[in-house]
Amino acid sequence: MRWPKNHLMKVVHQLGLSGMVDTVRGRNGGLKLSQEPSQINIGEVVRSTESDFFMAECFDNNDTCCAYASACALKGLLSSATAAYLAVLDGVTLEDLISKKAKGAGLNTKSSPIHLHAKIKRQ
Repeated sequence: MRWPKNHLMKVVHQLGLSGMVDTVRGRNGGLKLSQEPSQINIGEVVRSTESDFFMAECFDNNDTCCAYASACALKGLLSSATAAYLAVLDGVTLEDLISKKAKGAGLNTKSSPIHLHAKIKRQ
């Protein structure tokens, strides 16, 4: 899958601001993790890259957006679902994801380390 450059630049910028990656400028520049994969929590990554988790306008504590907002049961249900989604991600680290990918590809991670270094070329 090929990602649009502008989208990747926004994600990289946000990860850099959060301190999860260090950006290296220049000819041999690129990205590197600022922490060990075992220290990078996927829930934190998602929270740092998403501005909000509002599924509808009324999630912004704006009860004036809908005549039924004060009695809406769906808002509470979807809020609980979002909390459960984030709770699952909180239990996963980048190392967990790398290990699963390596095992699925038949790699032994102890003898074949996976390097996480991506370069974004300026055009």
